[in-house]
Amino acid sequence: MSSAHTPADQGSDLAPNEVDRLRWLGVLMALAGAFGVIFSCLNWLTVRPVNNDGAWVSLTGLGSVASSGLPRELNDFADIKTVMADHGTAGGAWTLAFGALLLISSIPLLMRRNQVSGAAAGLIFSLASTITCFVYLDSPANGVLDSDATKGLERAAGVAADLSTGYGLWTVLIVSIIGIATSGFALGLSLARRGY
Repeated sequence: MSSAHTPADQGSDLAPNEVDRLRWLGVLMALAGAFGVIFSCLNWLTVRPVNNDGAWVSLTGLGSVASSGLPRELNDFADIKTVMADHGTAGGAWTLAFGALLLISSIPLLMRRNQVSGAAAGLIFSLASTITCFVYLDSPANGVLDSDATKGLERAAGVAADLSTGYGLWTVLIVSIIGIATSGFALGLSLARRGY
């Protein structure tokens, strides 16, 4: 006489290697979230004068302005620094929040409780952070300046400056994509152990 197994009974216990795999995925999710938080606070937009090597003005994801190597005669760049300081929008606050939530959602994987919920939440927060990064990359000033400032920045910079995306925004995008991969894989493993 054969006994029937319900989907809930199949794979209800994790093998040791599956436990290790889910914990490592939890660690990777936590690291992706932590890096998302850190790099949301770093350089998102850089303005460099074309004819002055080594000088730059940058704006972080949270709106802080920094500069280096600007001689006093570059009045246009003083104007740029003022525009950036006055019109920063702290767009990185969104990705910082998503990174923190991704970090928190990794805890169930590390503690081996409610792993499906933790992995699903991590997937949602990673997707939200990735979409936010793509929206910012598509905006004229990487989402860290409001629309009023963009024209003032372009007018102050003119043709003598080069605007570029900072390393902070690129890094947040990369770790957000890593968050999608790790949380998606963790969700698949968690669902498989429940027989889905």
